[in-house]
Amino acid sequence: MNFERRVGLLASAAGLIVVVLALRIVYWQMLRADQLLPAWLNPSLLADSSGRSPGPTDLNGLPQPLLQRSAVLLSEITRGPIYDRNGVLLASDQPGPDGTPRRFYAEPSLAPVLGYTSAYRTGLAGLELSENETLLGLDRIDARFDELLHQPVVGSSLTLTIDSALQRSADRMLAGKAGAAVVLDAKTGAVLAMASSPHFDPNQVLDEGYAAGLESACGGAPTCSAPFLNRATQALYTPGSIFKTVVLIAGLDTGQLQPDMVFDFGKPRTGPSGTYYVYNVTGGGTIVDYNHREARLSLAQSFADSANAAFAKIGDEMPPAVLVQYAERFGFSAQAGKTLPFEIDTSSSQLATSVQDLYSNNMLRASTAIGQGQLLTSPLNMAEVVLAVVNGGNLPEPYLVQRVQDPSGRVVRQHAQQLERGLMKPETAQVVKDMMVGVVKNGTGWNAAVPGLVTGGKTGTAQLGGNAAPHAWFVGFAQGKDRGVVIAVVIENGGEGAYTAAPIFARLAKQALLP
Repeated sequence: MNFERRVGLLASAAGLIVVVLALRIVYWQMLRADQLLPAWLNPSLLADSSGRSPGPTDLNGLPQPLLQRSAVLLSEITRGPIYDRNGVLLASDQPGPDGTPRRFYAEPSLAPVLGYTSAYRTGLAGLELSENETLLGLDRIDARFDELLHQPVVGSSLTLTIDSALQRSADRMLAGKAGAAVVLDAKTGAVLAMASSPHFDPNQVLDEGYAAGLESACGGAPTCSAPFLNRATQALYTPGSIFKTVVLIAGLDTGQLQPDMVFDFGKPRTGPSGTYYVYNVTGGGTIVDYNHREARLSLAQSFADSANAAFAKIGDEMPPAVLVQYAERFGFSAQAGKTLPFEIDTSSSQLATSVQDLYSNNMLRASTAIGQGQLLTSPLNMAEVVLAVVNGGNLPEPYLVQRVQDPSGRVVRQHAQQLERGLMKPETAQVVKDMMVGVVKNGTGWNAAVPGLVTGGKTGTAQLGGNAAPHAWFVGFAQGKDRGVVIAVVIENGGEGAYTAAPIFARLAKQALLP
């Protein structure tokens, strides 16, 4: 073998070794990325005995080498910033008092949406949790190579659909109350504002004693309890009469109801609270109706006046499977995999404690039809009902993240609209929309009217039993010349929705749509 051939073989061998080492590095760093994540991002390390991951924890029980490795990695990462739809900075890494980076939140009213980070600046709640890997840059190949080469890593940025000015207004309108308000773009489902009251200050959440102090200072009062709960998505409330919208949709869509039908309530009765009507449920039980004086009302006016006797009759006569089916379409007691998706934690709405009881218990079905019974729902879920109505029966799924950009400004992810189709027929949606306008023009929703806008909706006064004041609701839409919004408002123990929630709706609609 001559010298040139020997050199060639050695060069080939060296090249092969380099390729093997490179492939090993790529395999180790890329293909095994999940195993190499920081300790609290590795589901296999956090899984319990059943294999389910409980999510990020304080991780004190994990081996110290894992914690040390994670701390070293995260110390070399600048967490990506978060902006509102207009480019206003909402969250970013800033130097703390001791010079170490700390997460700073410019809009504390967004704490229920953005969430917060741990002392290691990894997400523990809200978008900080659901977009954790994105904000850390650990879902980008270039960032993984920087990590491999021990270069500083900069996370990706989020641009949200939130309008921070509208968000602050919603927060101010809830000040001193317990409740929530959600504002959605009526065409796309983009979340323009999502306020929950009371809430915590994410800039203080890591301070020693802060969280415990919030609870101890509260004394159990509703207006200051559960500040870490996002009432817009996670709290479940009895909806009251706003649920009549779902019952109206089901009745019209299946032909049980006709737009021109009229209800005869029989002879009125008189009691200490004035004139009222009674609907006798098939098989026993009564539903009392104080909401109108007329003995006869059209379907539209029954909806506008929130006539309990009319909707109790509708629910009593509605085939149970129809009520269950239409409620499930909107996420009430939906089967696994059929719940309506969202980017941060939500609680699933409940049609009944046991849905099967609705098939045999006429009284439960009648009380459910007027928004009472065992119903539980969230403001976001009820906003989705209205969103489907104003979109002809199709539901644009609400969303918070408009786009994700890498540190160079390149868009690496853009929201793609998801549409749930056929929740009701287009003609049903139009009739319901018109009747919602009638609620504002001729019914209980007069306080939701805004000059210069077309507004429609439904009031709700959810009875809680005992001496507790009812929850006040208003859900509806407002349409301007070029765009519209869908808004849901709930005030815990706020009394009548017409007087407490509807005015907040009107003020939010005006700010969102009028100059």
